[in-house]
Amino acid sequence: MANKPVFFDATGRRAFGASIVGWMAMIISLVLGAAFVASLLTVPTAAPLRLPGRMTGVVIHDLEKKAQAPALVRSAERLAMEARNRREEVARLRRERNERGLRIRPLSAILKPQANRALAAAFYPTWPTADASYPSLLRALPKLDWVMPTWLALQGPDLDLKSTFDPRFLADVRNKKANLAVIPVVQNATLGKWDGPGLIGLLKDPKRSAVLIAQIDGFLARYKLQGVTVDFEEVPANGHAVVQDFLKRLSATFAPHGWIVVMAVPFDDDDMPYAAYSRIVDYMLLMAYDQHD
Repeated sequence: MANKPVFFDATGRRAFGASIVGWMAMIISLVLGAAFVASLLTVPTAAPLRLPGRMTGVVIHDLEKKAQAPALVRSAERLAMEARNRREEVARLRRERNERGLRIRPLSAILKPQANRALAAAFYPTWPTADASYPSLLRALPKLDWVMPTWLALQGPDLDLKSTFDPRFLADVRNKKANLAVIPVVQNATLGKWDGPGLIGLLKDPKRSAVLIAQIDGFLARYKLQGVTVDFEEVPANGHAVVQDFLKRLSATFAPHGWIVVMAVPFDDDDMPYAAYSRIVDYMLLMAYDQHD
């Protein structure tokens, strides 16, 4: 057996070929590595994956089965319903304010509903035969929030505004309860007889109705009162739109002063558009007090 290695190449050609293959492999590896790094740096962002199909609503009943605490689902559902109801209420109030064409006016504390009870309000008739009721009124004052004296009336053939203002009454009220709201009543009555047709004729006349609004405005400002109670009765069925237009203008005039419009309405009248009036005035006062009817 020969003493030289089996793979020994004395010419060196085999070693030269192996080194060439090695260098080529290294160069190819470097090129591929550089290309890979470059692809990471320059690859564009892929568009979001869009799968076919459509979104479907969550079925609360199925969700409750899967939830570990179903009570939380019901609580969330209730909160969502309350939020939706609040949004609908805000939208309704905004829509009604737009219909009225009036800006919001903050009410003083004596005009707002009470936190834990209803407002206590009392009419006070000022005709001569009502003098006997004055001591009763003074006794009731500590329990009242509003008092509504019948000081204003549309009387005569032209329904001119007449006043039976009683300075003694106002002085006594303010001495005994300074924070009592005094909201006088204006009525379309002459000697106890209601004049509905005459009222509509007055309110339809732009000049005469503007004078009436100015007179009521001046009366409240002169005596520092808090608003007016409108007691228009026996209004013809086709005359309510006229009354509503008048009340809108009256309320808009009152807005800068913070005064209110209270409307006395009958207890049960099929021809009375209660909802329409409620969107115009600040309070509707249901006349469910007649002891004879």
